[in-house]
Amino acid sequence: MAGENNNLPVRTYQKQFAQLLQEFYRKQAYFNQNIESCELAPDTNSNELL
Repeated sequence: MAGENNNLPVRTYQKQFAQLLQEFYRKQAYFNQNIESCELAPDTNSNELL
């Protein structure tokens, strides 16, 4: 029974980590789309993005 209890925090952590990854990839895809659509724009804000 103790072993089952120890797995509980790991499962919740993996769940939260998966959600974070999904949000990250969603934002990454959105960011890449904006980069592609703004390729012709002057590169003035590049330092602010970092």
